[in-house]
Amino acid sequence: YKLQVPGGGLLWDEYEIASTVIDADVWINVPVAKTHGSKVTCCLKNHFGIFPGTTYGWNKARGNDTHGPIPHWPRTLDETWVDLVLVSRVDLNVVDMIQGTEGGAFGGEPKRSNLIVAGVDPIATDLVVAQLMGFNPDDFEFADLGVQRGLGPGRIENVDVRGADPFALQSRFIKAGIDNDGD
Repeated sequence: YKLQVPGGGLLWDEYEIASTVIDADVWINVPVAKTHGSKVTCCLKNHFGIFPGTTYGWNKARGNDTHGPIPHWPRTLDETWVDLVLVSRVDLNVVDMIQGTEGGAFGGEPKRSNLIVAGVDPIATDLVVAQLMGFNPDDFEFADLGVQRGLGPGRIENVDVRGADPFALQSRFIKAGIDNDGD
């Protein structure tokens, strides 16, 4: 489907999204917590999986003969993530933090936390995961951009956390390198 971002996009006004996701009765997003560039990759980043390879190419970062790549540039990731939340509807996010990756999503090392995090709001869930990974959730632009578009809690203090305290369970993940690979 070609879907228009309600109210206009922060990066693009229209995205092509896999019909299997849009037509599904329920969408459960199941990312693994990793570091990727200067960011964490979790619920929001996992939305890139809804871009169809038949449209954007099987290496979605490169595109194909008829279509350009997905918007996967470090300076615009947050805008893309918020746009994707606006055009899709995830019903539940279940984050695997049993064993994530630190130091880069591709060239990093395993990082064991033995945690599972679940939440309905992908922005709120990512803020909690960022805290658990030892990062300052206030440093992530997607939270502010989400609030500007009527999404998310804005700040981790506004997240209704159930269960154990994320501050008590945090374990510092090593950031990835500037090239997004950890090299």
